[in-house]
Amino acid sequence: MFLQRLFRRGVAPPYDADARLILEGARHLAIVTLDRNGIITSWNVGAERLLGHAAGDAVRRSQQMLFTVEDIASGAPAVEMQQSRVEGRAAFERWHVRRGQRAVDAAPRGRVPAGVP
Repeated sequence: MFLQRLFRRGVAPPYDADARLILEGARHLAIVTLDRNGIITSWNVGAERLLGHAAGDAVRRSQQMLFTVEDIASGAPAVEMQQSRVEGRAAFERWHVRRGQRAVDAAPRGRVPAGVP
């Protein structure tokens, strides 16, 4: 539902019905899409829960909002964007910055991180 609202407001790309169901149903997995410039174009409910930002607050912002200061300084955003361009996707298995500037480990472990409702 939230993707439909964002699409109507012009802040999220359209998805077919199946893709929308997958994105909205992935509550324990942050799924974030970016444009070629590293601007967030979609943000699922899992990203809201794990990273603490509502979709409306994240969409249209730079991907750098998710990187630690150290990762930004080391050029990690550009490296991950290049990986995405070459492979069509990138699994960002690193520390991410959660709302409130707290870093969270985003490496998949097959379980929900402690403290996530």
